[in-house]
Amino acid sequence: MLACAIALWGDARGALPDPRERIDFWQRTFTEVRADADPRVARAQDIFARLVRIAGTRPGIEPRLHVIGESPALSLPIALPDGWVVISRDVIEFCYRVPGHGDDRLAFVLAHEISHVLEDDFWHAKFFQVLEAYRTGSDDQQVLSELRGIAAFADQVLAKELRADELGITYIAMAGFDPRAVLGEDGRDDFFQTWLALLDPGRLGAVAAPTHPQPAQRATTVKARLRQVVQQSELFELGQWFYHAGDYPRAIQAFEEFRRYFPGREVHHNLGVAHHRLALSLGWPELQAPESTLLKMSVTVDTRSRARRRAAQSSADAARALDRHLAAAIDHYRVALSQDGTYLPVYRNLGAAYVLRDEPYKAIAVLTDALKLAPRDPDVLNNLGAAFVHVGNLTEARGYLDRARAADPHFDAPLFNLAVLAHRKGDAGEAQRYAALYLQRDAGTAWADVARHRYADRAQSPEPPVATWSEPESLVGLEIGAYDDEVPAGWGAPDVQAFDLGGTAIRLARYANGLVSVSQGDEIRWLVATAAYTGTSRREVRIGQTRAEVEARYGAPAEVLASTVGYSLAYPAQGVTFALQDGRVSSWLLYWD
Repeated sequence: MLACAIALWGDARGALPDPRERIDFWQRTFTEVRADADPRVARAQDIFARLVRIAGTRPGIEPRLHVIGESPALSLPIALPDGWVVISRDVIEFCYRVPGHGDDRLAFVLAHEISHVLEDDFWHAKFFQVLEAYRTGSDDQQVLSELRGIAAFADQVLAKELRADELGITYIAMAGFDPRAVLGEDGRDDFFQTWLALLDPGRLGAVAAPTHPQPAQRATTVKARLRQVVQQSELFELGQWFYHAGDYPRAIQAFEEFRRYFPGREVHHNLGVAHHRLALSLGWPELQAPESTLLKMSVTVDTRSRARRRAAQSSADAARALDRHLAAAIDHYRVALSQDGTYLPVYRNLGAAYVLRDEPYKAIAVLTDALKLAPRDPDVLNNLGAAFVHVGNLTEARGYLDRARAADPHFDAPLFNLAVLAHRKGDAGEAQRYAALYLQRDAGTAWADVARHRYADRAQSPEPPVATWSEPESLVGLEIGAYDDEVPAGWGAPDVQAFDLGGTAIRLARYANGLVSVSQGDEIRWLVATAAYTGTSRREVRIGQTRAEVEARYGAPAEVLASTVGYSLAYPAQGVTFALQDGRVSSWLLYWD
């Protein structure tokens, strides 16, 4: 439960095991509200699943959400030891009271409870047990004494609740929600004050210790802490934007700065990915050499990375850079894995890094462990198949690549790798067949070039047409390279954050219309259209449209970038990348190419 809502802490010493700590009590006692009966419950389940993909699980426990129609006093939301989070429909209604920010507020409430599940912290369930006993008059003196003893641990609950708030805010920022929706800024109502009113903490007055702060004071403390967390969360988001703009060195800087504040598994994972992709982009010419076996794995190369364009490198320099950044990627992946042994994206990427570093047997060991967690994960199956191609075990490789295709018939990487496998077997006809299937799904990326020139029937696989348009992207008439004082007055006064990344001043400005500008000095180098933006891109793409609608206006992307919450379509020649979640545009980024 949120720190501002409950002023008491306790381990409920002496309390007997209580059925309320198990989901079956809530399922038997209260009316479940199912997703098919209430669209907002369906939305809550979608948000919960999205947050779990970011936050992960812990051994033996997978967070799940249960929604009930009733609102038992002071009980909800609640995290249970068996991994369930229980909320009432009133909690959902509360979060959607402010138009346009319901998803963000509900995400924070759910992320807070998910963090309790993952931190193995269930003080609220135990507290509810003794509080209910007090309210129903059972053993009044004994329970009252116990509650007063619990109150002596108020400082500990504050620490635990602040930890849950910190993780919750970080998780929602990583999942693409707006953390500011809970801070009561820009004319919005005060989330914490209205949350207090909903839960009526005044009913705790009879048992609260008078020497400890009351809930309203706690709310002030929590809000101050949350503002600090939000400011730092901007660094994580900046790192993601730099990454999707192909600026891996700057992404590494942003993630490293964020790591100083929050050294969690997500930032280590993203640091690993940024180093990994930088290694791939710098070493691409060597990887394309005829004697090399180039396999398409879950972390794919972006040959158009600005890192490579900045300076020509000798072959030896490129090889050293490749090895240095791969070593850094592996180090970060291993730290992330040590923090959470169930975090599947790390297994996929660590396996890919080991193959690229010519350590395929380590890759096979890591990816085999991943299969125990997710036996039908197409990325794991594809990477395992690629690892077996690398060691020359083509029979095992074929089995895993076929399983990857069966798990996701739209996944293109297994087709590329099956073409490689057929080429290794000396079967040119089969290599051409798989290359042709691959090119039906990917016609314009660097991988398509390799498939076309190395494996496909050239007569049947012509070069794709070159785009005939090249006008730069803009947002409401503002282009990359404009200056801060050229932002239209109609955008209003922004919420501004300033950062120092490697001695470079970065200014991030968020506007009420849902647009964000990121400046280097006073020159705008990045522009972001967030989920709140109601306008369109230059070629009439808007939030909520599908990949097919994007490609109908922009053509095939130069690169498809996978993420833990979806994927992005990159058009570096035009300086724009579209992020998609659940198959629909959730934001887009303009950048200096």
